[in-house]
Amino acid sequence: MVAFDHLHFRDLLPPPAYPFVRHRAGTDANKPLFFLSPFTSSAKMAPSTTKKIIFTPDALPVMPVFCQAAVSNGVVYVSGNIGCDRDFKVVEGGIKAQTRAALENVSIVLKAAGSGLEHIIKANIYLTDMADFKAMNEVYAEFFDKDNVPARTCVQVVALPLPGAVFEMECHAAVP
Repeated sequence: MVAFDHLHFRDLLPPPAYPFVRHRAGTDANKPLFFLSPFTSSAKMAPSTTKKIIFTPDALPVMPVFCQAAVSNGVVYVSGNIGCDRDFKVVEGGIKAQTRAALENVSIVLKAAGSGLEHIIKANIYLTDMADFKAMNEVYAEFFDKDNVPARTCVQVVALPLPGAVFEMECHAAVP
């Protein structure tokens, strides 16, 4: 059995020559003063970020536990959108109708945030059945310029929050 009571935090640090650690001078030479990121030239903390909550009465309402979207540092983060109506009832017509309804709502939310579908950087799509992938893509393609499509992930999930929902989309977009 090894006893670890003699180890100190400084014993776990790289040697002082390690380029991303600034050390104190004098008797505390082995205690780090602060760490530098290899990706920045400064040890300053990033300025505090602000978050602006987006709400527009033109879009579908959301449950009280989340917002339609939030903007921080020039990026709008849009909450998940299911193809439903204002009473949280899934629209009829299957995957195509739900995809269209959700994307129309995402567009409204993005506009309220000062952005738009053309500024989406990354979209995440959730389907309850991957057999709907082709039909979903047919509608999805109607909303985007083929030369300016966002990065995207599409995964199958067991269920979505509303009964009968087969499509949900969330995204991140730039605010120009």
